[in-house]
Amino acid sequence: MSVVFLFAGQGAQYPGMGKDLYDHFEVSREVFKSAGDRIRELCFSGTEEELKKTSNTQPCVYAVTMAAYRAFEERFREVTGRAPQPAAMAGFSLGEYSALTAAGVLRSVEDGAELMRRRGEWMEEAGTGADGQPAGCMIAAIGKRTKIEEAVEEARENGILVAANRNAPLQTVVSGDNAAVARFEELAKTRRIRTVRLAVGSAFHSPMMQPASERMRALLLEKELGRADIPVYTNLTGGLVSEYRREGNDGPQTGEDLADMLARQLMSPVHWDTTMATLKALGADTFVEFGPGTTLSGLATSNIRGAVTWHVEDCASLEEAVAGLTGGSNDA
Repeated sequence: MSVVFLFAGQGAQYPGMGKDLYDHFEVSREVFKSAGDRIRELCFSGTEEELKKTSNTQPCVYAVTMAAYRAFEERFREVTGRAPQPAAMAGFSLGEYSALTAAGVLRSVEDGAELMRRRGEWMEEAGTGADGQPAGCMIAAIGKRTKIEEAVEEARENGILVAANRNAPLQTVVSGDNAAVARFEELAKTRRIRTVRLAVGSAFHSPMMQPASERMRALLLEKELGRADIPVYTNLTGGLVSEYRREGNDGPQTGEDLADMLARQLMSPVHWDTTMATLKALGADTFVEFGPGTTLSGLATSNIRGAVTWHVEDCASLEEAVAGLTGGSNDA
């Protein structure tokens, strides 16, 4: 069994998320304490509308994800007498920050929560038009990648439109300004491409996010970034974080490389299918998803036939995951 840990992105958030973990695990309470009272209140008592706001969603999902991960670590250690040792980690969009926290690149939950607050605020600002409404959106497209990319090229015209999230061979998320996405929808109808609008705040992972990207770069350069204790795969290339170098750097990786990677990730496509293909080639067959929802578990089975998945978002799912990984016995 080769186990990979996955860390959730936004989209599956819900009111009350994380409360069960907070009530039962001191390590989870410490995560929410580090994230701040406002984040805890939003997670436990916020409305669906409040949690849909990008500036709220990102720090909230990060906090719940890290609370789930820390609780899992503790429970796994209680059962086995050792720390969990995944073969690799990967996070989807904001989930990459959770993966980097778990792997030791981000030094603390405080740093991660601050980065998520700023990232969410700046992405929301970058994606808002002069009328105060979202200037862009994202749409899931189901069909062959080549057909989707052809439709994207045709529909773009003078606007912003990209194949943003490359989730699985037959699932691509298209991101762009509202008019360009509307044109893509019309083309998709004639080309047998099924589409579903996503409940996100704007055109993430597209050039529309460039202002937010530059602000994130500056903030990341202020942070002390470490080296990963566990192999982590990045959305930007689908390859290892440790192998990423900014243009012009042929030497050892530095904090500037990591800042460049995460800044560019914000406005670039998510190469999730590439990550999954690499993990498959390395023999990965078992996945544990941390955070709200089971989106990444579904993508794991879409990309890797026969993949076994668990998720951890509350006490019940945590116990199922630990039992599954340890052979179903608390004596393992």
